[in-house]
Amino acid sequence: MTTLRRLLPAALAASTLSLAAATAAHATVDPTFGDPFPVSAENTTVAQASSKAVASTRGTVTAIFTDTVDGHLVVLERRLDVPTSTWSDPSVISDDGVNVSQGSQQIVADTDGNVTAVWTEDGTWRIMTATRLAGRTDWEPIDRLSPNGDSGGQATLEAGPNGTVIAAWASYHGGNAIRVRTRAANSASWSTDPVFVDENNDSPKSPKLDVNASGDAILLWDAVPNGLATHELRAARYRDSTDDGIDNKTWTVSPTPVAVFDGEADINFSDVALAPNGAATAIWSNQTNLVK
Repeated sequence: MTTLRRLLPAALAASTLSLAAATAAHATVDPTFGDPFPVSAENTTVAQASSKAVASTRGTVTAIFTDTVDGHLVVLERRLDVPTSTWSDPSVISDDGVNVSQGSQQIVADTDGNVTAVWTEDGTWRIMTATRLAGRTDWEPIDRLSPNGDSGGQATLEAGPNGTVIAAWASYHGGNAIRVRTRAANSASWSTDPVFVDENNDSPKSPKLDVNASGDAILLWDAVPNGLATHELRAARYRDSTDDGIDNKTWTVSPTPVAVFDGEADINFSDVALAPNGAATAIWSNQTNLVK
């Protein structure tokens, strides 16, 4: 287990829990963190909000963060081999000649040990992705999630229980929409065309996503209906099972909003969780600083 925190204003650091010797049944964990280790270089432009880390089933932790390389803000990664407490050298996983949008990068590890990252390019607002397959140290070629001509905001990313990964983002070209694509299990390949979960002129933004152990998913986002001075928190559900005899492998938007706010109560932060039994819980705050 790893935590990322600032060591100095100019460096990103990590501190790792020490693992006790494993018994036949399980390993115990010493709750004491070791000394901080500088993951990024000193005196760089790395930002606190842009660091992410994920642990895989293959005994590694992958950290990603942004830094300036040859005049461009890029996404870098380093891998921690947990048994040896050894970090790999930093490597650039985004296009080294294109600036990324600060803080846009997300990363997940699926149940098979594959690691997938997404980020948004600054200026073009294209949603990009790369995957490192389990047991590999190199990343597959960068792929573009958003269609040609599409501009999007920050993507959200979640792994399913069957080795797939789901990405969702708000699209602002050719009609505002929430788009979703799925990465296949044990692969860097994504579904050919994005699914339009909500397509209209309602200025969607800030999608949040969760997937439960059954492979069902819940998606939450903020919308402004027809440019009016109200905000709606909307939701859509994806059901992966067909045990009720109905083909549910599609996204269904809830017929009523989760919440409605007037123009003085814009939604600032939100999140959503999906329980194993399919019950979804949303949480949000607005400009009145009230969390619901």
